Amino acid sequence: MPRGGKKTEQLAMETSPPTETRDSMAILLQVMQQEICEERHATEERFNLLVQAMNQSGQPHTTYQPSTTVPPPTYRIPASINRLSGTPNMVEFTVWRKSWNDFAMINRIELHDQPTQLAALRTHLSQDFQAIFDKLSTIAASVPDQPTVDEALLAIQSFIRGMQNIIVDRFHFFTRH
Repeated sequence: MPRGGKKTEQLAMETSPPTETRDSMAILLQVMQQEICEERHATEERFNLLVQAMNQSGQPHTTYQPSTTVPPPTYRIPASINRLSGTPNMVEFTVWRKSWNDFAMINRIELHDQPTQLAALRTHLSQDFQAIFDKLSTIAASVPDQPTVDEALLAIQSFIRGMQNIIVDRFHFFTRH
């Protein structure tokens, strides 16, 4: 045998992984494949149980057919609402306005009809301020007795701003930090 052949054979033995490593990798691969198969069987079993439960409930199975009109989502009133008090100031109004904007965005109020939008707005007003609001919203409406939410919010803001004393404003301006 030529000398080069022994060196190549010896080099191949040094670079190839030992048989123990190959065997442990094969065992690890086999265990992983078993676990995947067991998970698949468990998922299929859960699915079959779900289908059986649906069949036993007696509800008719309908295929999904997309609707051409999307009904507006129902809005949820949170457990603790930040209500606008009967005698608010501009600071309280700005905090309340942020709370209202978050509520309107989360519940997609703009998709509802105008009376529902105003009813949702009234839920965020205290009882004392609701009487004031009814007078304000009819005055500020472009269409009588049907103000939009934006018109109502603008009327509330201008009312609160008009109630605030100019001397108090100047005091806050000159004592700001």
